[in-house]
Amino acid sequence: MDDVTGVLAVARDAYGRRDWMGAWDNYQAACAARELPADDVFALSDVAWWLGLMDESIAAADEAYRRYLHGDRPRQAAMAAIGIAVTSFLRGDEVIGSGWMSRAQRVLRDVPESPEHGYVRYLLEVESGL
Repeated sequence: MDDVTGVLAVARDAYGRRDWMGAWDNYQAACAARELPADDVFALSDVAWWLGLMDESIAAADEAYRRYLHGDRPRQAAMAAIGIAVTSFLRGDEVIGSGWMSRAQRVLRDVPESPEHGYVRYLLEVESGL
C-alpha cells in the first residue's frame, strides 16, 4: 500500500464517521497526489457541503458528474447533478439549478425507473418552490 492509498483510506474512514474536517484534509492530500475515483470526488463534494464550502462542493460535484458520465454510471451522474441543482436553488441561483435538474432528467431518460427518478420527480413536483 502506497502513501496515497493510505491517505485515501483515512479520508474514506473519516467520511464514514462524519469527521468532515478529517475527511477534507485527507481527501485534499490524496487529490494533490493523484486523480481520485468518481465516488471519492462525490464524497469530497459532500464533505465540502457539510463544511460550508459551497463553491468547492459544487466544483467537486461537477467533476464527479463528468467522471460518472465518462464511466457510464448515469444514475450516479444524476445524483451529482441533483446535488448541484439543490445547492444552486438554495443559493437563489434558479437558472443554474434548473439547468442541472434538466441534466439529471436527460441522463436518466434511458435508464430504467430508479430511486434517482424519484428524487427528480419529488424536487420538480413537491419542492418546486426551492
